[in-house]
Amino acid sequence: MNVSLTCLSAVKLASCPVGTEAASLDMAKAYCNSPICPAHKKYLCVYWRDGVYIQHVAIEGLATAGGIQGNVADATIALLKYHRMEPTIKWVDDFVFFHCPTLSPPPSAGPSFSFDLSTIYDITTPLGIPWHPLSKKGHNFQSCFSYIGF
Repeated sequence: MNVSLTCLSAVKLASCPVGTEAASLDMAKAYCNSPICPAHKKYLCVYWRDGVYIQHVAIEGLATAGGIQGNVADATIALLKYHRMEPTIKWVDDFVFFHCPTLSPPPSAGPSFSFDLSTIYDITTPLGIPWHPLSKKGHNFQSCFSYIGF
């Protein structure tokens, strides 16, 4: 595994049983999809080409919006944890989901898991969380993976 993780994340990963698999997803246009409270719009402006424009969504790189994506990502992690989909590790808009084999099937049947990517999509899609297609960024669950987070 080629993974760069925080200490807490490393402990979570180290506690996973044999047979654990990982999938990764990347939020599409992470900052561009963060709405701004209407009452705050008049305070969020950008200066561009000798003009001042009012922001209607937070753009990537906006200094005053640094925590916006973190709030969305943390809420996503909390929601998945509520549904017992953990451990999950994130850095800004890059997520790695781990699923551990369940003990219910007989060993000869191969591993069984309590959730997969379709389960994650079922929970996050109605909330408007946009994921890049796997063909562009990310991968389905597998036993070996690379994570380019931080």
